Amino acid sequence: MRESPTAERLLQVDKDFAKASEAKGAAEAFALFLAADAMQLPGGAHPLFGRKAIVEKPTVRYGKYVNVWRKQKDGKWKVIVDLGNPSPPPNQP
Repeated sequence: MRESPTAERLLQVDKDFAKASEAKGAAEAFALFLAADAMQLPGGAHPLFGRKAIVEKPTVRYGKYVNVWRKQKDGKWKVIVDLGNPSPPPNQP
């Protein structure tokens, strides 16, 4: 079953976000891909509101996440909600 063009584009933007996070770090990736009015719901902490607050306090950890994306007026997709669930780091060899 083939994805719709919109779904394919959104999946690509999410992959681009992951690549930017690996290459440039979480703070810069969030700066590029968060909507100005985004909200972050970090595990075990109070919510953060707005891109500036989220970028100033990047959370780097192991775990799972869910991002809610919204198409902006300019046609770009941006994260409006970032929800994290921390996990312990993987076992080191």
